Amino acid sequence: MEKCKIYDEVVKQWHDDYFQFILDHPNNNWNWEGLCQNPNIRWDMVEKYPEMPWDWIFLSKNPNITWDIVKKNPDKPWSWYALSSNPKVATWDIVQKHSEKPWDWNGLCHNPNISYAIVKKYCDNIRCLYGWCWYGLSCNPNITWDIIQNEPDNPWDWNTLSYHPNVTWDIIQKYPDNHWNMYGISSNPNITGEIVQKHPEKRWNWYALSINPCVATWDFVQKYPDNPWDWIGLSQNPLITWEIVQNHPEKPWNFYGLSSNSTITWEIVESHPEIKWDWQKLSCNDMSSGREKYIHEQLGIKYQKWFVKSDLKRELMENRWHPRNMDKWSGWGYNIDC
Repeated sequence: MEKCKIYDEVVKQWHDDYFQFILDHPNNNWNWEGLCQNPNIRWDMVEKYPEMPWDWIFLSKNPNITWDIVKKNPDKPWSWYALSSNPKVATWDIVQKHSEKPWDWNGLCHNPNISYAIVKKYCDNIRCLYGWCWYGLSCNPNITWDIIQNEPDNPWDWNTLSYHPNVTWDIIQKYPDNHWNMYGISSNPNITGEIVQKHPEKRWNWYALSINPCVATWDFVQKYPDNPWDWIGLSQNPLITWEIVQNHPEKPWNFYGLSSNSTITWEIVESHPEIKWDWQKLSCNDMSSGREKYIHEQLGIKYQKWFVKSDLKRELMENRWHPRNMDKWSGWGYNIDC
């Protein structure tokens, strides 16, 4: 329980530091639509600073917004389209239990909690759904290739299906006459660098390939330097870390792209004011890779302090690691000859 508490404290500190940076720089060109849907923004921040220019459409998309929050704040100008698409708000049980609410089918079609079977069963006329809804269905992770094959007359969005994780390279090759989109295929997580190298005849989108972490690892980029890499795309790639950027100043890094890179943190931004950061892009950046690194480092420090102070250290020293138990450790395969 104590370790869980430490983890929660570290995560909270990350969020608090994130928002404090925004408060400390009120004159920056913030994109409030991006900030409102950014997972680093919590509901308690919205409550504490109601004077901020919150955008309720994009707040309704925020993964920290839950159904309980919506219920407790019925006076807020929520977007029911966005709430319907938000998996932290709209499960099918909640939609059914609160059917009086103005749920939006176009939003529900985007929601990974809503299966295609539910849409077919409860939507009055699925063929008459708006085109935007078919875009949502086509990117919904519950859509499988079997569903698409069994219902070929539906107006599937092939641009979206092209980067759907359930659409593999084998499928794309097997059905070359489908309306595939090469930008989407180049963004598809099933595409690897090896596939790209084996098929130079394809009209790959090198911007999308350069962003795609399943293709453009730094080792792969260095191995094939003559490929037409897009440096705006590479600069956004989450496998391109700030350390790589610093170690290779000769490369044409793009700071518009780097501002979208999830390995960037406010600490990096603040430490490098000479860089022309794009504040619009930074506002949308969830900094997820930087967040994971921060949490990992802070947990290592705090767990070490906790271990030193806790009774666990004493218990280990007095019992588990006592000299009388050395034979047991040897019996378990540990080499205790130092």
